[in-house]
Amino acid sequence: MLSDVRHFLCYEIKRKEKQQAKYLSLNASREVENHNENKVKSVNSRSPFFEIYHQREYECHRSLGLRVWLNDKKNLTRYTCLCPPSFYGDQCQYQNQRVSLTIKFQTLSDSLSTLFAIIISLIDDSEQRIIHSHEQFTYLSIRDCKSKFNFYLLYSTRPKNQTKTYVIHIDIYEKLSLSYRGSLLFPMKFPFLPVHRLALIAVIPSKDDKNPSCSNSQCVHGKCIIYSNQTQNITFCQCNRG
Repeated sequence: MLSDVRHFLCYEIKRKEKQQAKYLSLNASREVENHNENKVKSVNSRSPFFEIYHQREYECHRSLGLRVWLNDKKNLTRYTCLCPPSFYGDQCQYQNQRVSLTIKFQTLSDSLSTLFAIIISLIDDSEQRIIHSHEQFTYLSIRDCKSKFNFYLLYSTRPKNQTKTYVIHIDIYEKLSLSYRGSLLFPMKFPFLPVHRLALIAVIPSKDDKNPSCSNSQCVHGKCIIYSNQTQNITFCQCNRG
């Protein structure tokens, strides 16, 4: 079954890559008419479980429609949509509440060739500091200094809890040594927005900067850390492993 799914996805990606531009011709109206006809295209004769579905009465919004064969002998099928993370519903007709994040990183001269492991988390202000979603990737300044990273961070509940405050929490480690460089905090100023767009510039702490710790907070199984980019000395508990 997994091989059929993998085969289908590879086929669909290659099919889209091979699509060529169509130019206006005298037979354009006929081509449009043929294109709009309701039809079901088989993905591959070796993949009997999935078919690309194009009928208008079951339209998938911004997604790929599939007809899944449940029982070939009884001709039982089910129609479904492969929704992207930003949409949900039977036909992907609803938008997920989310944070649309665009972020660019900067480093000092002592870290231009240092490979970093960066973890970006969407968390709330509850006592448990629940992580709703996260992204993890590597960053190398000499390779990525001009790059902007784009992510969708989704809330764990639908709809999101309006009584909570949400923030972007970033942890930075050196990839090879796993040395902790620091953490950054970015508040969300307009929490009422269903789709919150953030454009951030994050400065990675210098190698010589000592991780600022604090003594005004008692962490049971961890240590108190001050965010590197906050002048108000906002703190959090960095939990021990386990």
